[in-house]
Amino acid sequence: MSKQLIWDDVQLQIARRQEENLIPLKEDLAEWIDRTLNIDIITVENFMNALDNGVIICKLSKLIQKKAENYRQEGLTSEVVPTVSFKCWENARSASFFARENAENFLNWCRRFGVHEAVLFESEGLVLHTQPRTVVLCLLELGRIAAKFGIEPPGLVKLEKEIDERESSGSTLASDSGSISPSYSPVPMSTTEEFSPSLPQTPVCTRADSPISVASVASQDSTTAPSPPSTLQFNGTPTKPRTKSSDLDKKVMQIADDVLEDKTQIKRISEGRYSIAGKNVFVRLLKGRHVMVRVGGGWDTLEHFLSRHHVSDPCQVKIIDRKPSWSDFHSSPSTPLSNSSDSESFLHIRAKYRNSLSNISASSKYKQKSLDS
Repeated sequence: MSKQLIWDDVQLQIARRQEENLIPLKEDLAEWIDRTLNIDIITVENFMNALDNGVIICKLSKLIQKKAENYRQEGLTSEVVPTVSFKCWENARSASFFARENAENFLNWCRRFGVHEAVLFESEGLVLHTQPRTVVLCLLELGRIAAKFGIEPPGLVKLEKEIDERESSGSTLASDSGSISPSYSPVPMSTTEEFSPSLPQTPVCTRADSPISVASVASQDSTTAPSPPSTLQFNGTPTKPRTKSSDLDKKVMQIADDVLEDKTQIKRISEGRYSIAGKNVFVRLLKGRHVMVRVGGGWDTLEHFLSRHHVSDPCQVKIIDRKPSWSDFHSSPSTPLSNSSDSESFLHIRAKYRNSLSNISASSKYKQKSLDS
């Protein structure tokens, strides 16, 4: 198989993985738009097809603006509500000029209402379905804006609000991190002195006492003496009652089994909070089946988040030709630099910095030119 075919296959895998990761977000947004506009049109399968003519998103923006103006008039918000008037071509067909006009009007409205430019798609990105992820992120930001004016937001926005309230109230307590397992609630340890007033004194056997008399006294005391608490053991260590694992813990464990080779890299801190590769993140269950991770200001599926931090993901691996590096030149100065086509192939793992492969290649060429000169 040629390197071009390998590269095309890797690109196809990346696109397929990105599409799979958008399914929970599309499902959440489709349900939200249908509920807000009181329609039953959008599904995960036809998400982009239902929106590409721009009619539904224009209607959604007009509804949010109307709610915002009513909120302002009733004194329920102190925010300035911009007045944006635009025409919506309701009979626009997909990939037509009118569809592009609707998309552009929607984008201008979003800019006036404070949607960040980083999550705004291009009109062609919606019409030609080339920017599905940006469309999803833009609509999710729109859901956050709609929540300010009394419109029920998408499920992910509700989870964000719950996490923010939990953080602001200080209810998130730092606890000892451990491997994913059912949590334990510590039981206060009791000492024998605490129970000494209620426990009878054990008779001391002397030489004058006969074994029969001591045994009879012990049997009488056993009928009246209370049994020691179950939390005490002979070594004085309290037992820790095991609590039942939540559905979230079970799903996280299942995903960790499927994705990770070393499950010790993910640890449970508290309910809904985990340490993954040394980074504390919030994990939530969306609609009872999608395990989502709070990443910055957005969301990601747990499968994709784990694969991004581990080499086991095939989309992280690229096969390229190994070129002589600066370290190679200094480690073996007697060996001349070679640019022959039969150079050694190796696996290159995507790094976590922002420089692209083209920038790295340009830097390598600059070093190569400096050495040649």
